Amino acid sequence: MQGASAVPGVEPVLAANHDALAIATHAQNFPDVEHIQREVNRLHEEDDEGRRRAMYTDFAQAAGAPLPPPVQQPPVQQQPPAPTQPVAPPPADCPSFYTWPNRPNFMEHFEGRLAGGGAPMSSHVLPEMLVWLRHRDAPAGDDLVRLVALADALPPAAFASLSAGAPISTMTWAIDLFEPAPRSETGWWLVQGIAETIRHGYSAQTTVIWSPDGRPVLSARQNVAIFARQR
Repeated sequence: MQGASAVPGVEPVLAANHDALAIATHAQNFPDVEHIQREVNRLHEEDDEGRRRAMYTDFAQAAGAPLPPPVQQPPVQQQPPAPTQPVAPPPADCPSFYTWPNRPNFMEHFEGRLAGGGAPMSSHVLPEMLVWLRHRDAPAGDDLVRLVALADALPPAAFASLSAGAPISTMTWAIDLFEPAPRSETGWWLVQGIAETIRHGYSAQTTVIWSPDGRPVLSARQNVAIFARQR
């Protein structure tokens, strides 16, 4: 999954969809994960035995070149407005984000600064987070793979309203990309996660990423299963 500038002659990725149940990968952080794995198996009984033991996943992506505008393209003032970047202080003025204990190991690859909303497990009044994110290996450059990784670098937005962590598993994850080759000179991207519903152990949320100059570059929809710990 790379931008057009990274692979000449290959169309840029426009969208991707990921259906997954991968709770087994969280066993290192949640020792009581076995009973959750049984629930995952029950939800996907149609899978073969090998896939049920570890994880279920399915990924698809769509690519395409820029298209010419339609003959009757609406004037600019009639086109849908782009998402508005929320007001956020610069990263240097924000506290560190990755400070809570027992966070997944992969988060060590990212640097985060909390710009708004709630920190994970802070019992915040709203289930949302606004975080400046960048890869710790910032000199490696920009591409869509690294951008999509940032879209998955936050815990579920619902965690902002919780008082304690819980095992989770992504059920569905759909991504739309607005730029074929997004760039950030500083490596920082502003990432906003908002949980729209938290019911019956599931949370539906939206994630939007903005470039430092305020342009939306990615939007994602995600459904997350949040499992209660076994007493």
